[in-house]
Parts: sequence; C-alpha cells; structure tokens
Amino acid sequence: MILKNILNLLDKCVIILALFQQQRYFMSYYERMIHAVLYEITSVIFAGLVLFLFTNYSMSAVSTTMLVIITVSMLWNMLFNYLFDRVFTGKREQRSMKTRMVHTLFFEGGLVLLTTPIIAYMLNVSVWAALMMDLGITFAVMVYTYVFNWIYDHARLYFVVEPVNHAVQEH
Repeated sequence: MILKNILNLLDKCVIILALFQQQRYFMSYYERMIHAVLYEITSVIFAGLVLFLFTNYSMSAVSTTMLVIITVSMLWNMLFNYLFDRVFTGKREQRSMKTRMVHTLFFEGGLVLLTTPIIAYMLNVSVWAALMMDLGITFAVMVYTYVFNWIYDHARLYFVVEPVNHAVQEH
C-alpha cells in the first residue's frame, strides 16, 4: 500500500514535470545542474590526472588548482549550455557532428580564457606556461567533452525523455 502510494506520487511528479516542460527536449534547471555536476566531477578527475602525469607538480598542487577550476567551470558550463541550447534548438540526441564540434570548441575556448589566469596564479608560472598547460588539458578534455555529451544525450532518452513520454501517454 505504501509502495503503491509512493509510486503514484512519483508518477504525478513525472506528469507535473512534463507539463512544465513545453518541449521535452530542453533540459530543466535541475537536469542542467545534474548534467553540470556529473560533467565537472568526471572531467576534473580526468584533467587532474593529465596535469599530474605530464608535469612535475605535486598531486596536492594540482588538486587545489583543479578545485578552483571546477568551480569556474561549473558556472561556465551552466551558462554556456543554457545559451547554446537557445541557439541550437531541437532534439539534443539528433545534433550533428558539426553542431557537437561547434559546441565543444566554443565551450572549451571560453573556458581557456577563464582558467589560464587561474593556473598561472595558483601554480606560480607565467601566463604563457599556464596557457600551454591549459591548452594541453583542453585538448584532452575536448575529446572527453564530445564523448561525455554524446553519452549523456543518448542516456537521457532512457532516463528522462521516455519516462516523461510514457507518463504523459498513460494520462
């Protein structure tokens, strides 16, 4: 009985979510938060390992730097993706390779502009050295960004879009 009530409540929540999303292809604020957090946590681990493996800095110096960068990066991720989704509308999982490449290049380009001064300051290196480190990390993360977003958009079909479509069809 309690389980049935919980399931009914969850079902109603899904319906309410569907009603608030005029188009089910746009991410809600909460989904955008989940996307940003998942992306940033996994990408900062990846980028931190790249920086640690290819420089002479300690893991603590790299970790501290990456914690600041993840904060800036999460804010940039949410702002950039919000604006990008307003320009490139439609089903996210059907975005072309060209659109995904444009997304990746502009996202990472903007991020380099924001993070190079942070790396220079925190690792006590010149802006040029920080830019070279940042570009190395960025190149590796660009590939990661492309793969992450492709996987997320396709997984989203099963965990967000299809349950909402199913709930709307039932009611």
